[in-house]
Amino acid sequence: MKSFVEFLSRIGCILVIIEDVQEVRLLEVDEETISIEFQNMESEVIYTMKMLLPGNFTISDRNVSFKSIEQNVFQLRLKAKCNDIVPSSGFDNEIQEKWCKRGLSQLGHFTFNCINCNNRIISMENFTRLNDMPSEHWEELMDYWHCHKPSINDANELGTSLYSRKFKHTLRPIKTELLFGGSNILCLPESLELETTINDKEICCKGCGNELGERTKDNLFKIYKWNLKLYKNNEEYETFDPIDDILMSLLNFAKEQSGRYISISYKETRLLLWLFNTGLHITTSESHTLKDANKILYTTDNELINATIQNHNIEEITVQSSPFQGCISELRQSNEALPISLQKFGKWSVGYLELYNHSN
Repeated sequence: MKSFVEFLSRIGCILVIIEDVQEVRLLEVDEETISIEFQNMESEVIYTMKMLLPGNFTISDRNVSFKSIEQNVFQLRLKAKCNDIVPSSGFDNEIQEKWCKRGLSQLGHFTFNCINCNNRIISMENFTRLNDMPSEHWEELMDYWHCHKPSINDANELGTSLYSRKFKHTLRPIKTELLFGGSNILCLPESLELETTINDKEICCKGCGNELGERTKDNLFKIYKWNLKLYKNNEEYETFDPIDDILMSLLNFAKEQSGRYISISYKETRLLLWLFNTGLHITTSESHTLKDANKILYTTDNELINATIQNHNIEEITVQSSPFQGCISELRQSNEALPISLQKFGKWSVGYLELYNHSN
């Protein structure tokens, strides 16, 4: 038996799908759960089960029953009002980046430690300035800006090479400064010379040798957030899931350029993501509840990817191994938890991801 629960906010309705059962009956509904009894396909035994709703709800009509919509698939609709107030990462809302200047500046003390051996890599007392980078792709934005010439007195100084020289080091930090991107932290090599070692282009933890990041073409240290733990006030710590690197890119592309597709690649493998909907309340068969889920259609089929690229505005990005493998794994896990009737949309597979909330 597989189940799926979704709150359809636009019509004020909770949709429940039950699959692979002979019969199913609603027993009870409260603000956060529904109880059902059902008979499996190959058994005469009647089972009972309590299912989580994706939030706290006021149910206006409980005198309803499941209806068969196709063979061994049943559907229930409940009129409901959601009592939760959940900040949404949808198209029109500000997307709050994790581990950015605003959040870190509010902490009394923080350190970033190696996720593998817990060796201290970055300590607050060694840095006097925290700043956010304007974009993960700021160099590309600079190239775009060069095409729109600012006012310069000397007519001979209108070449792009001038702008490249003038702005090449615009985002170069001082020794006691950290620059925060959506998924990485930039600093000067000398800022971390006591805590790290360099192996070719890779930046490694001096304590255990675990890879932390890489040296950029501008000779800066780029430390990936998923290789660190953030300790707050020397007590609790949190980690950064590499999947959020990709999900942030997808949500920002939708917000800033009204694009719904991104193609991500690692080495020779590509994954195409289609952001189908945002701000969803769902509960899957594994009782995994998401209160701000993003419905994402995805494919690794090169023929479908190439056809989609020809017909749509698509962001193409290359990512590290950890975000790429993590994203594929979580999407597939999400897909497998859905009823079979909901796993596909045409040639696309269906998955659900929520920013900063993952099952792994």
